[in-house]
Amino acid sequence: MILLKKFRLINWYAFSNVTSPVGFFTLIAGKNGNGKSVLLDAMKYAAYGDTVFNSASENRGDRTLSSYT
Repeated sequence: MILLKKFRLINWYAFSNVTSPVGFFTLIAGKNGNGKSVLLDAMKYAAYGDTVFNSASENRGDRTLSSYT
């Protein structure tokens, strides 16, 4: 098993250069529209290469790989 210690987003959606610490238990919290789902989509893409992003977003179909990068 791989245990992440930090996660870095560079030019991913609204994150230009952000490093986030990650531990065994990490809580992601914030107001609507702050990027919680974007962070999880980036982790999912990095781990599995999965490009099916948050289907619960307000504007379905807006979240694509090209819109993120």
